[in-house]
Amino acid sequence: MIWLTRRIYTSAVGDPSRLAYRALLPDTAPLQNHLLDSLVPAAFGDPPPRRAPRTPPLGAWTS
Repeated sequence: MIWLTRRIYTSAVGDPSRLAYRALLPDTAPLQNHLLDSLVPAAFGDPPPRRAPRTPPLGAWTS
């Protein structure tokens, strides 16, 4: 779990102080779920924006 915590909170914008609140994460199961749910977004980030497909100029295929 230490590796997960380090990976999530060093590569993502997040506040690890949330991990200390017993009301939010009362035992290990919710803590593990939180870390596992946060791993993929932290590791891969947001997907790159989609670009519009390139189309050839109108006269390229007709001339």
